[in-house]
Amino acid sequence: MSSVAEPGADPGAESGAESGEIAPRRAFAMGLMIFSSVGISFGGLVVRSMQVADAWQINFHRSIAFTAAIALLMVWRYRSATARHVRRIGRPGLIGGALLAAAGIAFMQAMTNTTIA
Repeated sequence: MSSVAEPGADPGAESGAESGEIAPRRAFAMGLMIFSSVGISFGGLVVRSMQVADAWQINFHRSIAFTAAIALLMVWRYRSATARHVRRIGRPGLIGGALLAAAGIAFMQAMTNTTIA
């Protein structure tokens, strides 16, 4: 069987060997989504318990920690090719990074300037 899909073929149709690999990956992805949803739900409690830092200080330290975590994951995954992958990020990667930064800032501003139930 070739690895190229035939025109008109159902992209969701998998061979027996490939579909056996999808179920564990899907379960892992679902577990990560549940874990991250529960984790982010404590964000308001954590932010409100910090009384000595303002929103910009918290954002700064969150950004440093996030950058370090992503750098470690990239070095672990790509080893010596990490720098090449960073250089290849391109315009979509820069736009995505800017949007992620804006989302982090907006999240922290929302947590510090609104009531949290």
